[in-house]
Formats: sequence, structure tokens, C-alpha cells
Amino acid sequence: MDERQLLPLRMVSASKWSFLSEVGSKAIMPAVFLILARLLDPKSFGIVAFATLVITFAQILWDSGLSKALIQREGDIKDAANVVFFANLALGLFLYLLILFSAHKLAEGFGDPRLKTILRVQGLQMVIGSISSVQNALLQRQMDFRALFRVRMLALLLAGMAALSLALLGYGYWALVGWALVGDFTRAFYLWALSSWRPQLRFDRALAQDLWGFGGWIFLEELLAWFIVWGDSAIVGVYLGARDLGLYRTGSLIVTMILSTLLEPLVPVMFSGLSRIQGDKELFNAYVERVARFFAIVALPIGASLLVLRQTILDILLGSRWESIQPVIGAFAIATGLSYALSAFPPAFRASGRARAFAKLRVLSISYILPVYLLSIRSGLLPFLYARVAVTAFTMVLYAVAVNHCFRYGFARFFNTFSSGFAWAFALWAMTQLFHYLFGQSLLPWYQVLVVFLLLMVMGLHLLLLSKDRSFFRQVIHLSLGRV
Repeated sequence: MDERQLLPLRMVSASKWSFLSEVGSKAIMPAVFLILARLLDPKSFGIVAFATLVITFAQILWDSGLSKALIQREGDIKDAANVVFFANLALGLFLYLLILFSAHKLAEGFGDPRLKTILRVQGLQMVIGSISSVQNALLQRQMDFRALFRVRMLALLLAGMAALSLALLGYGYWALVGWALVGDFTRAFYLWALSSWRPQLRFDRALAQDLWGFGGWIFLEELLAWFIVWGDSAIVGVYLGARDLGLYRTGSLIVTMILSTLLEPLVPVMFSGLSRIQGDKELFNAYVERVARFFAIVALPIGASLLVLRQTILDILLGSRWESIQPVIGAFAIATGLSYALSAFPPAFRASGRARAFAKLRVLSISYILPVYLLSIRSGLLPFLYARVAVTAFTMVLYAVAVNHCFRYGFARFFNTFSSGFAWAFALWAMTQLFHYLFGQSLLPWYQVLVVFLLLMVMGLHLLLLSKDRSFFRQVIHLSLGRV
């Protein structure tokens, strides 16, 4: 069997383990996260969130897009892996030293002296991550998501145990720092144990330039993506302080954890699989459109569900000291639902070698997102949340233009991809509003969850059994679950 015939089977197997990895992680992470939210206050989450946004920015710099260039590269990749390893290690060490000596300035800028020590300790994530980046990339390239599943589960279990132990012992925000560090160290150790690849003391400069030629555009795209993902948090932290940043990031994580459980398994599989068939445009576009439709039909109704359940989430999961988080959850339910509906397209741009085009799209997005954020934050957190939803909705229009230009999708075809998702999201929201109108406050929180769950089940059964696209949705769900 050739590559084209083997690809669906390999993607099915990879999707199964990627799906199990996401389900396993979302069975562990939310439990740990919610227990920590009960034990710690919003300000503790806020100060660690600010440290995390600094670390994630530095992590993009040390990788420079080289790991994804390694995944995308065809042919013998031994020398390429060597180049990526030493480049990432050198950049990781340099950036850690930079943070080590500038931590006091960052702490002064944020207005909390505790941030200095947190940055110096949590910054070790960059060194740990750079040491294991090649092993992780090679396993993704080989679509060995079974091994990645084992690595991730062990790291999550040990990190969760460490975080809860530190919180129960009264170490406060250090529980969150320990959660990150123990997880990264365990992941790096196990990746080295599983991988047979070892670095050799040689560095091919010509090959490095070639890798940076592709990876450079991915680096730029990911750098711009950081501003889109973390830029809002940085603005909230600087203008409104640690408490509002804690509310903002926690509300975002609650929504993201739910949606990512269902959809994240397909994203790495898409990039690895599509990279192998980038020369077959017809097959490539068919896979992209198929997964995009699936993302929309899942993300948009789930986002609507979280919007109507925002008060219930507060009452059941978080408690009274998180009272101000309700509008944050509502805004992110809409914005994140829209973002995940679009998440089939970034890996398609990268896998097809159009990282440059997607980087330009990110630049264009930044040009209007940051000014809107900086203007709205001056009026407080609530206007800022409204602005967050508005810019996400407008981004769909930009995606339509970019996808039409690069993949020859018509605008009608692009928006038709999302039509069923929007229709079901509106129907679910309308039905829950009807229940609230009929029963009001007598509808207890757990009954509200049950109503939404039943409505989602009705939607799913209709799509799988009665809709004209039922065979398509079955195929995509089988791909997600790893069935043949």
C-alpha cells in the first residue's frame, strides 16, 4: 500500500491515541484545576498567569518554528533533528538567563514583587522543554501518538499530585508553579526514555538555513498567535491587576478545557497527516473541509451551552469568592466557540507550506485586535470582554478571505461549513431560554445541566441518524475515536 492508501489508517490509529490523550488529560486537569480553585484565591491564579504568559512567549522564541519544520520535512531527517536540537537548546538557555536577570524589572512593571522569584523558578520550563523538543517532534512526525499518550498521562498524574500536595500544605501559588515544572520535567524524562534518537556533536549550517526558511514563517505565525492568545491577558494584568487577571484566565481555562477535550485530538493528527499528502490538492482539501465542518458542529453548540450555564458553573464548581467570573465565562463561551470552529485551518496552512500566508493573516489580525483591546480596557473588564467577542467574530471574515485565496474556497462554501453549527447553537440557546422562562429560579443548577445535556444528545442523535450528512458525521466521529 502506498502513502495515500495508508494515510487514512494511520490517521485513524493516531486519532485514537490523540483522543485518549485528550480525554485522559481532561479527566485529570479539570479535577486538579477545580480543587486548586477552591483552595486558592483569584489573585494567586493571576500572578502565576502573568509569569506563564512571559514563559510561553519565551518558549516560542527558543523553538523558532523549527520543531514544526522537522515534522513537515520529507526524507531523511537525522541531520535536521540534530540542527533543531542544538538550536533549541542554545536559545532555551539564552532566554532563561535573560529572564533570570530581568525578573526584577518585570515584577516592578506588574506591581507585585513576588513575581520575581516565580519567574526565576518557572523559567526553567524553557530549558526543560528545549531538551525534549526534538523527541516530541519525531514522535508526532511518525504519528506515534500512543507513545505521546503514555508520556502525557504520566506527566499529568505526577504534576497533579505535586500541585495538590503543595496547595494542601499551604504553599499557595507555588502549587501552580510546581504543577507546571513537575509536568514538564516528567514529560522530558519520559520522552528521552522512549526515543531512540540521540544528538550528535555536529551542526549543518546550510541545513539550518533551510529549516529556518520554513520554520521562520511558522515562528512568526506562532509569535503573532501568542499576541492573540496571551496579549489580552497581558493587557488585563497590566491595567487591572492580579485579581482580574486571575478571573480572566480562569474563566478562559474553564471554557477551553471543555472544548479542547473534544477537538484538540484532531489538530496534531491533522498537521502530521496533511503534511504527508500536501502534494495531492484534491485529497488535501477534502480532509480540511471534512474536519472543519466537524469542528463547527461541535464547537458552536458547546459554546452556546457554556453561555447559558455560566451561573451554574460558578455555583457548582467554584464558589462564592469567584462571583465576578460569570461574565468572563459567558464571553469566552462565545469567543472560544468561534475560535475552535475555525481551528481546522491553521494546521492546513502549515501542512501545505503556506505558513507565510498564515503569518500575514496573523499580522493583519494584530493590527486591529491590539488597538481595540487597549481602548476597551480603559473602561473596565466588562467592556473589554465585549470587545474580545467582537474581534473574534470579525476574524471569521478574515479567515474566509484567506482560505478562499489559498485553497480556492468560495465565500459561500466557507460560511456554509459553519451554517449547521450556528443553527444548532441558536436552537440550543433558544430552548434553554424557554426553560428558564417557564421554570425560572425553580430550575436547580443540576437540572439546568441535565436540560442542556439532553438537548445536546437530541442534536447529536439527529445529526447521526436523521440528517442528510449523517454518513459524513459518522466518518469524522470514527476518525476522532480511532475506529475503522
